[in-house]
Amino acid sequence: MNISNTKNIEELIKNYKALDLREMVYKDQMLEFIYNSENHFSRSNKLGYFTASAFIMNKNMSKFLLMHHKKLNRWFQLGGHCDGDNDVIR
Repeated sequence: MNISNTKNIEELIKNYKALDLREMVYKDQMLEFIYNSENHFSRSNKLGYFTASAFIMNKNMSKFLLMHHKKLNRWFQLGGHCDGDNDVIR
């Protein structure tokens, strides 16, 4: 695992300004997960793992980009599982 990328994710989470109590709880849970487990980006971690996604919208937020998941036959925002690659910012 690339420790520097884990530190980058840790810093992003620490610096995130929670909008409400629920987000603050999620933020604390994510930091606790980083501090107390390994393989944060792999499905092999039975406690859980980080995924990455993004919403891409037009300027006035009236349209956004989705991708069709062939296996699930559903539309989703871009992103998904990291499959062990912890460089989710790339």
